[in-house]
Amino acid sequence: ALKKWIFPDLEEDFKKKPRSVYTYKDLLEMFNATTKLHGSRVAMRHLPPPGSEEPIRRFTYRQLREYAQCAAGNLRESGIVPGDRVLLMSENCPEWGITYFGILEAGGTVVPVDEKASADEVVKILASSRAKIAVLSERVRERLVDVTARATGTELGVTVRGFRDLVLREPRTAVGAVSVPRVGDDVASLIFTSGTTGVPKGVMLSHRNFTSLLAKLVAVFNLSSRDKMLSVLPLHHTFEFTAGLLMPLMRGGQITYLHEPSSEALTEAFEGGN
Repeated sequence: ALKKWIFPDLEEDFKKKPRSVYTYKDLLEMFNATTKLHGSRVAMRHLPPPGSEEPIRRFTYRQLREYAQCAAGNLRESGIVPGDRVLLMSENCPEWGITYFGILEAGGTVVPVDEKASADEVVKILASSRAKIAVLSERVRERLVDVTARATGTELGVTVRGFRDLVLREPRTAVGAVSVPRVGDDVASLIFTSGTTGVPKGVMLSHRNFTSLLAKLVAVFNLSSRDKMLSVLPLHHTFEFTAGLLMPLMRGGQITYLHEPSSEALTEAFEGGN
C-alpha cells in the first residue's frame, strides 16, 4: 500500500520547487506595501474576556499604518534618533505590532521583552541594551508597580511610555519628517536571553534576517488574504513574531489576539467568525 499510494506522492512533492517570493529590503518596505494594498481589510482583532460585554476591537491595515505613524512621531518627539533602542514589553495585542513598526519608522531598534519578566530582569535588560524608552502595556505596569521608578531613576534615566499615550496621541511632528533612510543590515530587534542569574545576552537581528526568513516561510505556507490566524505564543519570541505576525501581515491575512489564552477563550475565538 505504501509503494502504491504513498511513495509516489512523496516523490512528486520532493520534486516540487518552492515558489519564488520577493524578498523585501527591510521590514518597513513590507509593512508599507501591505498596508497600502489591503487598506480596508481587517488586519487584527482583539477579543475581550469570555462573557464580557466589551466589544471586539478591530484594526484595519490602514489603521495599523496610521497608528504606527503616530507612535513614530511621538517617539521622535521623545528624543529617539536612528539607532536608539526602545524596550517593548506587553501581552499579545494589536498595539504590540503597531508599536513595533512605529519604533522602526522612527529609526529605532526594538528590544522585545517577555511580559512575564520580573522587575529585576527588566532593569537588567534596560541597562544592558541602553534603551532610551520603555513602552509597557497597562497590565505590565500594574504588575510591576516599581519598574517605572527604577527605570526613570538617575542610574538608567529611561522614559516609560504606555500604548495610549504613544499610539493614540496625535504627534506634532509631521509624518514626512519622521521617516529615515534605512538599509537591510540595520538592526530591527535586539533580543535578550534570560537575565535572572546574570547579565542578559543580546542577539542582534537585522531587517534582512527577518525579510529573508519571511520570504522562505511564505514560499512554503500558501497563505492569502482570506486566511485567519490565532496568535497565542508570545510575540517577543522570534518564531511567533515571524510566523504569527509578519507572515499573515505580508499576505493580507487577519490575526486574532485573546485577552487571556484559556480553553473557553480559544473556543470562542474559533467559533466567533469575523
